[in-house]
Amino acid sequence: MVALAVSPFESFRVSSMEVDAMEKRYTVDTLERLRAENPNGELLFVLGTDMYRDFETWKNYRALFTLAHIVVVHRPGFAFREDLAPHRVLREGDPVTLPGKPAVFYLPFVEQRVSSTDIREACHRGDDASRWVPPAVWSYIGKHKLYS
Repeated sequence: MVALAVSPFESFRVSSMEVDAMEKRYTVDTLERLRAENPNGELLFVLGTDMYRDFETWKNYRALFTLAHIVVVHRPGFAFREDLAPHRVLREGDPVTLPGKPAVFYLPFVEQRVSSTDIREACHRGDDASRWVPPAVWSYIGKHKLYS
């Protein structure tokens, strides 16, 4: 589904390493491997303010700040935590040049209202969640009867 969701974006690359592992993977493990495989790559880890709120509970979370740029988008009802790491708040239209070392960016103008949990729950109820995902992803969910 991720491959379908990002297919319109030429510069995005999808990895199946977590699926291929056939075991529980932690974000730090995945980013360490991606960094090892792409030592000069610019890795950006995007998450919502809801997930960033509990970031320090993640396995070896401090290492995450050294492995990739952390990009936090706004989730309604969840304030951005300013106490975890130095960060830059971006405004819509701000020019961005990624620094040489990983940094934290907060994009309050990028609002993600729906979570994967919301989509799964709507599908379980039989509600139409197609407005929340790209058409190709919605088609895949229906074809494979996911979340029903």
